[in-house]
Amino acid sequence: MKLSGAIAAICLASATAFAPAPVSRVPTLLQNDPNQNPFGSTESIQYDDNAEEKDGGANYGKLRDKLNEADVERRKIEEEAKNRERAAEMRREERLKKIAYMRDMPDSTEAGTVDEFMFKEGV
Repeated sequence: MKLSGAIAAICLASATAFAPAPVSRVPTLLQNDPNQNPFGSTESIQYDDNAEEKDGGANYGKLRDKLNEADVERRKIEEEAKNRERAAEMRREERLKKIAYMRDMPDSTEAGTVDEFMFKEGV
């Protein structure tokens, strides 16, 4: 008898744990709010094709278009960086060629005098 009473008490206690709470009759701030939209009173964030006409197109655009523009800009920046690297490499190669030419030049080569150089250049 005691065992069946204990089991009944446990079952009743566990069943009441999952029962809905009693509804309070005191109106809350949310219940008094005339705007029953739980997400606020702002407009929808859906894309509107006519939004550009309404607001002058300040900051509207499709995500696909914005991503394409960003991709083009990224490619331009990468190409500019590669061009700068190529130009620097070409300058280095030209400098090394000049150094190699001067280093490998035979000592018996006539270089001329300062007066001849100045006369040829028109100074």
